[in-house]
Amino acid sequence: MQRPAAPVAVLALALGLFACTSSQQRSINASVARNTVAVAGAKQFKDTGHPLEGLLDCTTRSKSATSVDVTCTGKTKNGEAVTLTGTTADARQLKGAFIGTVAGQQVFKTSCLGC
Repeated sequence: MQRPAAPVAVLALALGLFACTSSQQRSINASVARNTVAVAGAKQFKDTGHPLEGLLDCTTRSKSATSVDVTCTGKTKNGEAVTLTGTTADARQLKGAFIGTVAGQQVFKTSCLGC
């Protein structure tokens, strides 16, 4: 009797993910946060009446498996400077504490980006 290959492949992938070092996990987490916050942050600005010209440009510093400090910059379609700062608090990188400003004025403070 032949065994299906899919369960073996899933197990091998899972073992490979758990084999990451703490530093590698933080690096992966920071990359996920940077990309997720750039997209969700753009939606948050749009939802508050400040659509962006493109996505946010974000930098990150991972503190743990779920906590990442994020700082993003960009411009509205009207050319105004925007900043998004915050810290993620979940594995999806959408929940946490985030503040968005346009031309130096706070336009939102939220615990969930794009929610």
